[in-house]
Formats: sequence, structure tokens, C-alpha cells
Amino acid sequence: MSDDGAPLVIAVDGGGSKTDAVALELDGTVVAEARGTTSSPHVIGMRASADLVSALIARLLEQTGPRPIAATNLYLSGLDLPSEIAE
Repeated sequence: MSDDGAPLVIAVDGGGSKTDAVALELDGTVVAEARGTTSSPHVIGMRASADLVSALIARLLEQTGPRPIAATNLYLSGLDLPSEIAE
């Protein structure tokens, strides 16, 4: 765990069977990891998907301590229609 307050990049890869989330330093060093169940909105619904992703990000920040987030990239299985993205 780094406590220098340097910004992080958060990446989430959500699929039909599991969701992986990582926090990285700006140089690409992985500093925290979290795994959850499916986050596919087609399987569990949009609200549950958002809640799961939020919980995984909270788990990452528990590991790193409070740090600014420079960027977040979310990739969720099945989330590709304009109406789904807007929701």
C-alpha cells in the first residue's frame, strides 16, 4: 500500500461470471485488486451492476487508502446500446 497520495487509475472488467477490478499507479504498477461476481446488467440489472462496481472500487480504496483517481475505465459485458450506456 502506498500512502503518498499519488493518483490512481481504476480499471474494471465485468463479465457474465466474474468482475475484476484493479487500482494502478500512473506507471502501470498494480497496487490493489478486487474480484466480485457477475456485473452484467443483462444478468443482474443495471442498479445491481452499478452497486457491485461501486463496492469493488471501495474495496480497492480500502487497500490503497484515500487517493485521487486520475481515470476510471469500466468494461461491462453487454453494456453497448446507447440506451444502456445512458442509463
